Amino acid sequence: MPRATGEIPDHTLRLLLTPGLGPVTLRRLRQHFGSDEAIVSASIATLDRVSGIGRTTATRLRSGLDAADPSAERERMLRAGVELLLEDDPTYPPLLRTIHDPPAALWMRGCLEAPDHLAIAIVGTRRCSRYGMEQAARFGAILAQSGLTVVAGGARGVDSEAHRAALRVGGRTIAVMGCGLGTCYPPENATLYDRIVGGHGAVISEYPMTLPPSRDRFPARNRIISGLSVGVLVIEAPRRSGALITARLAAEEHGREVMVVPGRVDSPLSRGGHEAIRDGWAALVVDHADVHQQLDAAGHLVRGAIEAAGRGADGGAVLRAVAMTDDQRRIVAVIDGGGVTVAGPSTRGPVGRDPTPETNAAATPRAATTGAVADPAPPGPGRPDAVDPQVGHGGPDASAAAAAPTAADVTRTAACADATHAATNASAREAAREATCQVTGQVTGQVTGQVTVGVTGEATGGATREAGSESPGEAMREATAGSMPDARPCGPAGAAGPRGSGVQTTVDDIVAATGLPLSQVMADLTLLELRGVIVRTARGIARRRPNRRASPPASEGIE
Repeated sequence: MPRATGEIPDHTLRLLLTPGLGPVTLRRLRQHFGSDEAIVSASIATLDRVSGIGRTTATRLRSGLDAADPSAERERMLRAGVELLLEDDPTYPPLLRTIHDPPAALWMRGCLEAPDHLAIAIVGTRRCSRYGMEQAARFGAILAQSGLTVVAGGARGVDSEAHRAALRVGGRTIAVMGCGLGTCYPPENATLYDRIVGGHGAVISEYPMTLPPSRDRFPARNRIISGLSVGVLVIEAPRRSGALITARLAAEEHGREVMVVPGRVDSPLSRGGHEAIRDGWAALVVDHADVHQQLDAAGHLVRGAIEAAGRGADGGAVLRAVAMTDDQRRIVAVIDGGGVTVAGPSTRGPVGRDPTPETNAAATPRAATTGAVADPAPPGPGRPDAVDPQVGHGGPDASAAAAAPTAADVTRTAACADATHAATNASAREAAREATCQVTGQVTGQVTGQVTVGVTGEATGGATREAGSESPGEAMREATAGSMPDARPCGPAGAAGPRGSGVQTTVDDIVAATGLPLSQVMADLTLLELRGVIVRTARGIARRRPNRRASPPASEGIE
């Protein structure tokens, strides 16, 4: 357990406060003298006899030991609510202990928990592009929601966005500072750090409380970011950047998996990451499934982290499963036609329950023009669970088509998916890639063959489907149903009917019904789509039904 201020011996704290006494030198001194108390009382001549410490270093150390003030440090720690985690404490992060120069102590606000031993570092430049911010938020949220703790440096740009994304979905995150915890750097992140400390992770540093931020301290901070993690994900990194330093440490010294999210080929912000891919010491990843696959390749590290996280009574790994947030449940309720009422006076009424015939009449032309897709009926024996793109077009045979999907319907679905994919922009192609990853079995939450990390299926109160349990045919239909991504915002606001009504929900419906900001709704919809809870098309948003068929025909498969 971390040490409270009164539990730290004076001689130990005096050593930790001595400037220039790093972890490697301190380890050498402890091996020579046998105890911290003996080191503190040693003379310059005695210190000079230690291997690797000359007269100049011995004089500087003796001066620093004499100037250290443990009482003042204790007072500062007490005021800030900071505890000290020593290297020999049982709760010291085991992966961090394996690096060449682990910190002798960590000043810490908040707490580290057993699941934090399975962590992913997200790094990138402070001056990132809008694309970099979007990808940091995307990966930070979905990886945290799948059970991984997000580790970053608390800096502006990619770091801060990754921390915020993990917090937004109820995940855990660790901020590693390049200065003492008595200084908030950058100053605008004070609220962010308070949120992390308030039950969602920890803010840590190897430096005494009053040590200010300095350029030469950040590279040392980066080794802690890498050491805490089983892998490092680079969002945007120029050729000369701290993010690339962290990635190189991870690959060359710590044996971690390094992954890079590709950017524009002509962007200097992505040049360092692209060269890492080209030179073969980093893997290209485009979604969370790719990240999990790469972590699977880091076998011994992942297994060690799982063991450190603890095991249950049945021998299985105990890992934190992150369910949907309350806001995401509200969004799903609106998509399901749950009738979430808009706060304050409104003429629209609850979503899916239009208050007047006039409202229903107004909704009918919108359904005809947008071509919203109806949610198909539960499949019966021999009936595939596929979304028919022809349903909901306003034609007389729409209800019949919804009631009896056929093999031809499935073929039309695939053709419609291909046509939509060809017409969409980069965001659409990215969503199509998410569907493809499901077909190939790269399911959210799958890290190793021994353990499933985080959510495996829909966490909505129903039965949870194990990752990889679906047949190839079922996976293909799931992917086909989800391969018609939004080419643009879902269109003007309109009535959203309940499941099977023939009218799909729009983003405007969700914003109006829940009162959530548009930016948050869009981010949560992306996460829900990645997890397979919803499907977005050019015509609207619908709930994705799990395939309930007991077993597929023997002829089904992926060509």
